[in-house]
Amino acid sequence: MATAAEQKVGGLRVSELAAGARTARGSRACKHLRSGDMIPANVYGHKEPNEQISIRREDFMRWFRSGQRIAHLMVGDRRVTGLVKEVQWDALGDTVIHADFTRISLSERIHMRIPVVTIGIPKGLAGGTFDHIMKEIDVEGPAGEIPEKIEIHVGEMVIGDMVRVKDIPTLPASCKALNVKPDAVVVAVHAQKIVAAAEPAVEETAEPEVVGKAKEGEGEDAGEEKGEKPEKGDKPEKKEKAEKGDKGDKKK
Repeated sequence: MATAAEQKVGGLRVSELAAGARTARGSRACKHLRSGDMIPANVYGHKEPNEQISIRREDFMRWFRSGQRIAHLMVGDRRVTGLVKEVQWDALGDTVIHADFTRISLSERIHMRIPVVTIGIPKGLAGGTFDHIMKEIDVEGPAGEIPEKIEIHVGEMVIGDMVRVKDIPTLPASCKALNVKPDAVVVAVHAQKIVAAAEPAVEETAEPEVVGKAKEGEGEDAGEEKGEKPEKGDKPEKKEKAEKGDKGDKKK
């Protein structure tokens, strides 16, 4: 099974992906499909029964890596237009192991997250810096008119220039950005910030202390702190003996 012709619908490329109906169910059947380079997938929505299909891994990866998210799934002689809603990868993130599609009509309004791509090199890079703030934007609009990507030409941008969501030139009038304010900045060129070099700190050096030299205030009142010794001729006063009458009183 190979990827069929590509169709251009509005701003979208919609490829046909050959798919086969799955009859065997369960993890063992899915494992068997993966071993044969097939990807098990589900298709649901539009109040129709869920379908289990399988897509050749090589076809799916070529389609997915091209940036497309809407495909015409060719299941037998039927064509089902589906928007990929979820892609499951293995533990290493290298191999797709499952995919989910929801049925859509190219005329109905849907929500999609599309990448923002810049084209060119800003003139303001000479002395400035380029800031790509939004890499993706959620968009609502008719499925057949939502662009695959938003392209912004930045070659003429100089320092101080910016592009806001409301200024995006490649977003069709039938589509609108979601979950973001119209004045939000998508890309901008800023002047480089010059950081002044810090002056080296000067350390204060203390004067060397002379060993043995008394500091000011020391030694003057040393005697007062330790207490002066009485002179040799002085004797401490003895307490006067109590009068005999006093002793008698105590005996009583």
